Amino acid sequence: MKRSALFIVLLFACLVVYGQPAANDTSGFTLTVINERAEPANGVIVELWKDSRLLKTAITDAKGSAGFTRLSDGSYSFTVSHTGYK
Repeated sequence: MKRSALFIVLLFACLVVYGQPAANDTSGFTLTVINERAEPANGVIVELWKDSRLLKTAITDAKGSAGFTRLSDGSYSFTVSHTGYK
């Protein structure tokens, strides 16, 4: 049950993501992934997609943060996953 709850939180993380420009780089963003207890989720894989192509992958740190830099203008989507969760 606990694993399912975290997966659901990660699946819908785009609803609770805090985005901001990366320091000294206006062509990127940083996001924070949280778990079902609203705590930072460490070690989560975040994949950045554009036009059905995987562009970049990042892993969240102990604060639940992952960042992407050097992005061109346009619309992006991302997926989040964590080992051991389906």
